[in-house]
Amino acid sequence: AAYAELIGIGVERLDFAWLCGWLVALWVLIRFALATAQRSQLSDRYAGVRLAAFAAIVIVLALLAQTALRQHDVHLDLTRARTFTADKTALEFIDNLQAPITVTYFGHEGDPAARRIMTILESFQFRSPMLTVATTDPDKDPVLARRYGVQFYNVAVVEAGQQRVLAKTTSEVDIVIAMQKALREKVTRLCFVDGHGEAEIYNEEFHTHIESLGGGSGVDHHHGHAHIPLVQSTSHGIGRLRRSLDALGYETRPIKLTAAQTALDSCDVVSVVQPKFAFAPSEIKKLEQFFHDGGSLLLFFDIGYDLAGWEGFLASLGVSPSNDVIVDEKQHYENDEEALAISSYPQHVISEQIAMTMFPGARSLQINEAPNPLMAVVTASPSGTTLPLGHTHDHAQRERVQGPLVIAAATGSSMNESRFFIAGDADFLTNSYFPYLSNSALALAIFRWASREQQDVHAEPAIPVFENLVLSQTQMKALFGILVIAIPGLVLLAGVGIWWRRR
Repeated sequence: AAYAELIGIGVERLDFAWLCGWLVALWVLIRFALATAQRSQLSDRYAGVRLAAFAAIVIVLALLAQTALRQHDVHLDLTRARTFTADKTALEFIDNLQAPITVTYFGHEGDPAARRIMTILESFQFRSPMLTVATTDPDKDPVLARRYGVQFYNVAVVEAGQQRVLAKTTSEVDIVIAMQKALREKVTRLCFVDGHGEAEIYNEEFHTHIESLGGGSGVDHHHGHAHIPLVQSTSHGIGRLRRSLDALGYETRPIKLTAAQTALDSCDVVSVVQPKFAFAPSEIKKLEQFFHDGGSLLLFFDIGYDLAGWEGFLASLGVSPSNDVIVDEKQHYENDEEALAISSYPQHVISEQIAMTMFPGARSLQINEAPNPLMAVVTASPSGTTLPLGHTHDHAQRERVQGPLVIAAATGSSMNESRFFIAGDADFLTNSYFPYLSNSALALAIFRWASREQQDVHAEPAIPVFENLVLSQTQMKALFGILVIAIPGLVLLAGVGIWWRRR
């Protein structure tokens, strides 16, 4: 890999060049052998010696060529669906592996999914000298299966030093995540503040939304500020986020600030996600002290939340959340101008690898002068404007500001300082929006950064979601016309025609 970078080509291209060179060398040897065999001088008394020497040279060159080809193995997937092509993130992780890891995979040879992952794991072994892979069938090697405590098929046992992680999967990404767990030197504790109506971390994940009883638009599922009162049908929690963090090897738990200070001191990262009620001054003081003692503090405030009591702490960090809502008439999701679609980001380690994200209702943040000023992480598009709360989407009320509107900001990326992150929206973390676009990638990047675990490769666990059929407004109108007007109308016309004929 270092040589490929030195000469300016990729590792796969270099390996392919080795393959081409081996084929050329083999072709030259065959041509030379044919030409030598056809020479008439081979009939003299030294013909046997020359043939023996030639055979020895051919064998040595063939062994050298085979060794070079083996060290630069090329994995070619000729299936139409690219079945045996590994995920790009997994390949990047294997190529950048710096510590020795052993993977033992137990799979049934008759299972196509098991054969696929076994083939991919064996190809991984040739990409990195740090990786040792063994694949076996637990029915054919029950002694080894009992040694590792494996009782099922499709189980990967990942070992790194004294750490051992088991993953029941047929996905190479899940095995890479297990490798990251095994390589982690210590358990990182992520604490989520509870007791102020925050989004719950243990809740139903597949039916969480807020239904509106009113509002000017008449939309039933809306996260805008003007659609109140609300009926909370199920806790609008962050269960999917919590499960993804657990899969990455973090320890997540709720915490109450009224508990002993030792409970807060045991946390590496403390998060406040979507509170609805005010914090006591003593609680804010505890969070402030936790931050100044070197901890990582993450704040996610929705639009309309009263920040009384937070002003002094936030002002000392150089940030002031505005009491407004950002709207964007050009870059938004569906027909909701408050559902911001973000496709470009400022220069920051959190968002450097993030694609498009969606923020369903966000307030703007004002970045002020401070000894260590915050850096913008997410900003609205240049077409974004702000509106006061309680607006009627009147264009005359829209306020344009100089420069991009800041949605999220954070401290720098130094590994030795306290870390602080604040966002003017929390809905992008909740179950309804976590799987959207790159929202999950951004959320996990925030917690990785807060945990001081920036890595070149970020493997994400799969997020189970129901398959939804999303229709545009034109398609919905066409479907309504067909099902409600056209089909019943045709049935009515057919009935009238039959009645007319019988009459």
